[in-house]
Amino acid sequence: AVETYDEASKRLVTDLKYQHKKSVALTIAQSMAANFKFLPAPDVLTWVPTTDCRRSSRGFDHAELITRHLGALFQRPTQRLLRRTSTGHQTGQSRTCRLDAVSFTASPRCEGRDIWIVDDVWTTGSTFRAAVTALIRMRAQSVVCLAYAHVP
Repeated sequence: AVETYDEASKRLVTDLKYQHKKSVALTIAQSMAANFKFLPAPDVLTWVPTTDCRRSSRGFDHAELITRHLGALFQRPTQRLLRRTSTGHQTGQSRTCRLDAVSFTASPRCEGRDIWIVDDVWTTGSTFRAAVTALIRMRAQSVVCLAYAHVP
């Protein structure tokens, strides 16, 4: 993660997710690109998908928007490689509830590929853990987890 989840980063994330300020996704991606430019380029970037309910109510997936901008900045392809199989929201949940609250399936297109997976906020690591597990099951070569902000 490039930022601590403080008042400034929280404002950007909430503006994107809850105020529908899609332009913030580019600002977040630019910050991430500046901080992750030293990493070896992946074969593909993907994102942690939000729930279908959230995507439907917002009209977009915030992590997908960030990832698509990040892919353009790194001149690397983006692809949806994960499907969320859990339906519950993590927002407002305790750490204990978050640890097993999310699960994914991954596309067979992961096989042999170096993948960056992108999310907005890293809280407990359980979401990334579930996503990495799904990608590795489908034989991803390597997976790097990137987040904009981290909750200390």
